[in-house]
Amino acid sequence: LQSYLPPPTETNTLKRYMVIIDCINYIPNDQLSSFVTSVASPNTTLFAVFHRSQPEFRPQELQHYPSSLQLLQFMATTIFELQPVLPRNVDEEELDYELKRFCLLRGLNSSIFQVKLTNRRRSGRLLSYCFQIDSKTHTYEVVTKAKEDQNGTVEDPEMLEGLTTF
Repeated sequence: LQSYLPPPTETNTLKRYMVIIDCINYIPNDQLSSFVTSVASPNTTLFAVFHRSQPEFRPQELQHYPSSLQLLQFMATTIFELQPVLPRNVDEEELDYELKRFCLLRGLNSSIFQVKLTNRRRSGRLLSYCFQIDSKTHTYEVVTKAKEDQNGTVEDPEMLEGLTTF
């Protein structure tokens, strides 16, 4: 892979490269950070997919080492998390039990899914957005969750509009 990419010291801004890896799960945990740093550079963007459904082998000597997912989340600047939109009557425990048995509940294989986008700026500030996407109509909605305070009342962002002076 590195033979196709420019050396990291080359700063030619006219050429940009994108490396797409469908399943980064097969790279061993102890070699993951060195692999990512060897591929990524200012001119190269690395787009990798990590499948949470695949079990991770962790040797005994790396017991206190972070998991592959934790390492990738620490190194990534942008993270997309895809989740199905669950029917309202589905119990989370029942869903986990059925998925461990490789059984799909009705409604999980729908064209509507949720995407959580997390972007880390250079300052370290995290920006997080949640979208609901329909792959049939190619439309999306921004999902906003109402915040609940300590008294159990729901705080809606519209409640605070017009109350500030700056």
